[in-house]
Amino acid sequence: MGFKLVELGNCLLNQLDLRTEAKPFLADLAKTTQETVHLVILDKNEVLYIDKVESDDNPSGLRMASRVGSRTPAHSCAVGKVLLADLSEEKLDEFIKGAGLPKITENTISDPIRLKEHLKLVRSQGYVVDDEENEKGIRCVAAPIRNEIGRVVAATSISGPAIRITRKRIQESLNNEIIETALKISRKLGFREGG
Repeated sequence: MGFKLVELGNCLLNQLDLRTEAKPFLADLAKTTQETVHLVILDKNEVLYIDKVESDDNPSGLRMASRVGSRTPAHSCAVGKVLLADLSEEKLDEFIKGAGLPKITENTISDPIRLKEHLKLVRSQGYVVDDEENEKGIRCVAAPIRNEIGRVVAATSISGPAIRITRKRIQESLNNEIIETALKISRKLGFREGG
C-alpha cells in the first residue's frame, strides 16, 4: 500500500510539472489560433485531460465541452491516436484487446487493421487529425510531447468546430502550429532532436 501511494504521488507530481512547463505554450497557441487547446496523457485505455486553455479571442463564442479530469476513449480522438502511435505493437494489441474499438461517431476508426495503418501515418507525419471521430461537428489536430529520452509522454491538440477547423486550415497552418508547440514543450522536458 505504501509503495502504491508513493507511485501515485510521483505520477501526480509529474503531471503537475508537465502542466507547469506546458502552460505558457498552450496559452500562446490558444491566443494565436483563437481555438481551444488541450494537454492529455494516456491513462490505461483512455486519455485523461490534464489541462485546457480556451482562447479569449474566440470569434464565435462557442466553447468546447471538454474539461480537465475528463476521459475519452483513446482510439477516437486526435490526442489519443498520437499517444497510441508511440506504443509497441505488443502494447497496441493489448490496448485493442482491452479497450475494444467502439464506434463513437460514424467516423470513428473501429477496425484494428485500419487503426494500425492510420497510426503509421501519424508516426510519419508527426501529427494527426480527429475528423469528427469523437464528437460530431468537432475537429481536432494533435501532436506528441516527448520526454528527455524521446518517449511520448503526453499530447496536445487544437480543437474546435469543424466549420472553423477546416481541412484546408489544418494543412495551411494548424498542423505546423501544433507540431511546433509540442516540440517547444518537449524541449522544456529535456527532449533533443536527433539525440
